[in-house]
Parts: sequence; structure tokens; C-alpha cells
Amino acid sequence: MQRKRDASVPIGFSFAILLAICCPAGVDAQERRLGECLRNAGASDEAAFLVFDAELRSALAVDDPTYLTLLSRYPLRVYDDDGALDITDARTLYSMSDTVFPEAVRSRVLDTDLADLICVNTGIGYGSGNLWVNFRKDGDRERFQIWEINLPRGAEERSANAAFVCRTTVFRSVVDRNVDGTLRLRVWNRPRPIDQTPDLELRSGQEGVEGTGVCGHRVFSFERDDTTYSVSEIGCTAEFPPDDAVGRYSTRVGGAVTASMWCF
Repeated sequence: MQRKRDASVPIGFSFAILLAICCPAGVDAQERRLGECLRNAGASDEAAFLVFDAELRSALAVDDPTYLTLLSRYPLRVYDDDGALDITDARTLYSMSDTVFPEAVRSRVLDTDLADLICVNTGIGYGSGNLWVNFRKDGDRERFQIWEINLPRGAEERSANAAFVCRTTVFRSVVDRNVDGTLRLRVWNRPRPIDQTPDLELRSGQEGVEGTGVCGHRVFSFERDDTTYSVSEIGCTAEFPPDDAVGRYSTRVGGAVTASMWCF
């Protein structure tokens, strides 16, 4: 099963059309959609794919390239602005993992719901075709594997970054800037592992600066209904923050502070 850049689903092809191919709407939502998607790709083993999907998401959520080397097929084809590159073995993929799986690719795959997979006869795609999966037969089982990566355009890739990390005694959170430039807040209540779905995820936040000169500090704010969630750098304060504090987290409901704690 091989796919070229100019095959049936070229990069940039309308995602809306691909979704229509992948998953028709219906009452049986996700299960029926996934089954039909896999059949479009020539696969049928839903259980095996769900195991692969869970492992892929966990591998992309942690900073250990070992897992990705186990989930990939070689040679792994990688496309970028300059053309195509073949990753021929696990050692090479391990050493180039930051290039092959940058944050822009990781976030697009992790943000792809099962109902939004691209399923065509050349493979199964995540994001807007940023990561492609195919399968091989292993007895009566189907073994799924990563076989192609399409890196976002250079300008998009450079715009993805972590803006602020806040750890408190009760949760861990990160503010990052998505590839489209928008801010996102994700919060995992302790002891939830960070490879699981966040307890809170908000998008389209605002970044501002409070204070001037040496007291100037960034503030990131996110709205949901009448609640404002904010994380900020310390700046200058009349309080006495702990020595290892890096910022402050707070929530406001109707303008009144309902929670406030130091970030470490």
C-alpha cells in the first residue's frame, strides 16, 4: 500500500470533502462512522485500530521518541516544504523525532476525533492529512502503523509553542499557542496523567501585559460563561510569593475571585 504526494488525497485537498468520504452522519455516531471509515481504507479490525490509536496518542503526548519508533513503518516518508525524505530505520527516526513529529503535527493528531479521521483507499489520515496510517496483515489480525508525515508549512510550524506552564498542588496546566496563533489552556487535575484528556480545555484566550518596566508581566485569560480563568507571571506584588513560584493562577466568577494560588 503506497501513496505519493499527488495521489488520490493531495495535501491541501478540501478537508470538508475528505470528512464526507470518511464519516457520514447518522444516529449510531462514532462506532458506525469508524467502521465505515476503516472499510474505506480497506481495513476491518476496529479493535486493533482503537488499540493503535490509543498508543499513538499516548506516544505523541510524552517526550520519549521510543514509542513512535515502535509505531512506525520503515521507510517512513516525510514531506516538507523542500520535498520528501525517507526515514529508513528506528535509530534515524529517534534522532530526528523533533523534526518528524514537531508540536504542530502532535497537536493536530491529538485534536483529531475518531469521527474526523480521513479514510480513503490509500490509508487513514489525522489532522488535515498531517499523519497517515496504513496496515499489514498478521495472521487474522491487522497491524496498523505510521507510514507518512506531511509537515505543516514553515510559517505555521514556527508559530506553535508553549507560552506558560503552571503547576499547583491541585493541578497541572499549560498555555500554548496553536499553529493558527490562537491561545489554548489545558488543565489536568492531580492525579490525572497528562496523557489523558484534560479536565479543562479552553481556546481563543487573550494575552495581555500588566505593570510597567521591571514590573511588567504577561497575563493569559480565558472565558467560559461568566467565569474567567487567568494564569500570569509574578511581576511586582505586595504579597510574598514562595521562592520557587513562577506565576499565579486565579478564577473569577462575575468579577469576584473564587480561587487563587501560586504556580510553581
